[in-house]
Order: sequence, then C-alpha cells, then structure tokens
Amino acid sequence: MKLIDASYDIPSTTTIDPYTGKTVTHEGSHVEARKIEIKIKNEPFTVQEGTANWTAYYQYNIRWKGHFEEEWHQLFYASDGYLGRDSGAETVFAPEGEYTEEGLKMDTRGMYTTLPPEAQIDFQVEAMIGYVHRVVESGWSNTQTLTISSNAIAVSSSPSPGSSAIASPNQPTATPTQPSAETRDLAGFDWEKVAIVVLSVFVGVLLVLVGVLFRKVSKKPS
Repeated sequence: MKLIDASYDIPSTTTIDPYTGKTVTHEGSHVEARKIEIKIKNEPFTVQEGTANWTAYYQYNIRWKGHFEEEWHQLFYASDGYLGRDSGAETVFAPEGEYTEEGLKMDTRGMYTTLPPEAQIDFQVEAMIGYVHRVVESGWSNTQTLTISSNAIAVSSSPSPGSSAIASPNQPTATPTQPSAETRDLAGFDWEKVAIVVLSVFVGVLLVLVGVLFRKVSKKPS
C-alpha cells in the first residue's frame, strides 16, 4: 500500500448549456490529487458453479479506520457489490482524492472523509468466495422534464417527446375540469349519514302520527 501523486491539469473547454443553449467557457486549472493504491496478491482460484446455477466468484472487501480509532468502516457491501478479483497476479484498488491545505479529501464509496496532514490510516483486506445476485428489477420509468421559470416559483412538468407515456399514444387524454360545488358536495357526501337522517325523519313522523291517534282516541266519550 502506498500514496501516489495523481495531480493533473484541466485544459480550458467550452460547452453548450443544456438548459439555455448558451456557450459556457470553463477555465483551465491545476488539481492536486493523490491516490491510495492498495495491491492485493491474488491466490489461485478456479471459478466454481454454486447452487441454483449461480457462479461463485473470488471477491474482496476492504475496511479502514483512523489509526487511533476503534471503529472500522467498510468500503464494500453486498447490496452494492464487492471488489472483483482482477486477472493476473494481483488486484489493484486505488481510490483518488483531491489534496488541499486541509488534507486529502476522499470521495469514494465507503470513504467520504478528509484525511488531515500527517494522518495515519489503517487498512485491512478480506477475501471471499461466493455470489451476489439480484432477484428482480423493473425497467426504467417514463422520462419527466422539469421546467423552472425565471422567477424560480412557477414549476411545470411534462413527459419528454421521446419517452413512452403511461397512456397509449393513440388514446385521447381527458382534460381535467374543476368540479362544481354541487358535484363536490355530492361526491363527498357520506351515504351512511344520509340513511341515518332518513331513518330518523321516518321515526319522527311515525311518532307524531301515533301521538295524534292517541289524542283522538282519548277524546272519545266513554
């Protein structure tokens, strides 16, 4: 394992802004960069067929920590995939970071940190034989294009012409209309409450009729 000077110069370039169509000039600069090169000696291995027709491969994992730290930090996980074994006598892993006055700024998977000058970092390597597989995945969704107005308040979204729409391209799309007050009231009305109200009115009328009949019967001469 060693630290390599990977500094480089960026020449001046011009590009077209994809949102405004204007020409943008990017001034050249010099970037101070360093690589942490880790070379792993490969052990002899023959690819093996695993269960359910999955192939077992030889893979590596790497973890790191500050020399005076107790907790280790892994660079690779099964969900994202491990470091594959290179063909040949060794496997090389060399993450690169920008070097500034603050130190070496690493921006690689599992190692988002700034290593200050004179820092000491511990590394360990783990070899594994096995397989990682994906059960099922969907295709890509339709493309949505976002347009932001100049005042950065009004925002609209529409499918790109080249994307596949959710509805059939030959099927007309209904234009949404604002429902009237009557429609909103009818759509939002609770029919269970309607039944209770009607039943209550019916019982009330029945009680009134019974009361009237009772009064008539009580007024008849004995």
